[in-house]
Amino acid sequence: MRSEVRRPVVEVCDLCVEYVRRGRTGRGTELVRALSCVTMAVAAGSAVGVAGSSGCGKSTLARCLAGWLDSSSGLIRRHGEVQLVMQDPGGSLNPRFSAREIVEEPLRLRSAVIPGDMAEKALLSVGLSPSRLHDPASAFSGGERARLAVARSLAAIVSPSGALLILDESLANLDSETTSILVRLLASQRRETGLALLTISHDLGLLRACAEELIILEGGRIVESGEIAAIIASPQNQGAARLVSAMLQEAS
Repeated sequence: MRSEVRRPVVEVCDLCVEYVRRGRTGRGTELVRALSCVTMAVAAGSAVGVAGSSGCGKSTLARCLAGWLDSSSGLIRRHGEVQLVMQDPGGSLNPRFSAREIVEEPLRLRSAVIPGDMAEKALLSVGLSPSRLHDPASAFSGGERARLAVARSLAAIVSPSGALLILDESLANLDSETTSILVRLLASQRRETGLALLTISHDLGLLRACAEELIILEGGRIVESGEIAAIIASPQNQGAARLVSAMLQEAS
């Protein structure tokens, strides 16, 4: 029986991002290459993890995929919607907005038609009660605000089967209960709708729970990619091996 070939949601070819910053001595300028010749694809319904040390280009990659940041060269083809949830997602919410206003905001900005029950379904999708639709964001706990931010991103996606949700360290500072809830809910969304997930994290346990494939970045380059279990068991690149070893030690 032939395995199903899933269509790509996002394709990246030879992506480079460079910028100029002030020199470290305070004099002159220097060229920084945040991403170098990155080529990858995320298939519909897939679960991909991205790991790497601080400053390796993970967040730059996320912003480029979402269209928040222009590349210096290379090509990004988006075949569906891409939504990005940043670190401290709850901090992006207007504390005076109600849960309904927060969830509906992206669609209002696009002047899109908003189904009457959309906000209720969005809250239910992240385990929040629709009875809180009129509560302001300030009335929610930190973990609940994170769930509300994810609900907003999910509600903004018109066609989940051809879409990508990127979590850029979005679950990093949450308590274990909230993290477990979101991991389960997002896995359910992926199974039921075909939504693709790309999770950026330093947490090996979280990556194991969220991802089937793993991409490791070092110095703005992809140094290893493949099935997450195989990479953790036997990384082939020296930089990837150092990172996996450090993550395993931190997890133990």
